[in-house]
Amino acid sequence: MVENEVILKRAKRSRLTPGVQNYHFLSRKYGIELLADVGRIESLPNFITDDTPHQLSFYEIAIDDLLLYRFQFFHQYSRPTSFEMTGGQLAEAAALVQTIEREYQHLQNDSGHLIRAILYQLLVVLNRYYANSYQIQADTFVHPNFFRFRSQLENDFKINHRVVDYVQKLKTSAVHLNKVCKQHSGFSAQQMIHHKLISEIKRQLQNNRPVKEIVYEFNFSDPSNFNRFFKNQTGTTAQQYRDAL
Repeated sequence: MVENEVILKRAKRSRLTPGVQNYHFLSRKYGIELLADVGRIESLPNFITDDTPHQLSFYEIAIDDLLLYRFQFFHQYSRPTSFEMTGGQLAEAAALVQTIEREYQHLQNDSGHLIRAILYQLLVVLNRYYANSYQIQADTFVHPNFFRFRSQLENDFKINHRVVDYVQKLKTSAVHLNKVCKQHSGFSAQQMIHHKLISEIKRQLQNNRPVKEIVYEFNFSDPSNFNRFFKNQTGTTAQQYRDAL
């Protein structure tokens, strides 16, 4: 597994900007003086997750769980997750895998760092090949709202089918979200929501889940609404799709 990306923020200890909220470390939070603290972001009150200007009087290290959303082949539901590689591409990827295998055969104290570094290199190389194969953007450093939207979509697609549901949580506008989605995926935010829904619905149908259960689980108002949506997106009814499997 890839270790989550780590982001280090260094506090500005001098020249505090007027009008910008300042945050200070609570050394006696637990009753005695401690110079370090740890906790999950969702459990920390008033933790700033957007672009609101603020300053810290301490060092903060945040673990970014969005790393894997930077690669186009992970959490992909509008394109195949497989792709063809040339002989040269396969040889390059295979060489990296073999380097990792050799490291496992002769483990040293710093082997974990080296293996993670090579694995990250492998993922970036494969991402380039994948993006080139489907003519999409390969750059892993894109707008953070796109990653946050993809992450939110993975968690909420069953209950939230509208763009407005996501922009409220992301504290952005539909215009901005559609712009970054178009830029980095080629699809609008609504199209991405629909692609995710259809991908997961098809998976449920392949597993012989009753349509009534899918309708309820995926938060459709009734079976007719579900069937209308499925046919609009695929050209067939859910039953026709299941029969053709």
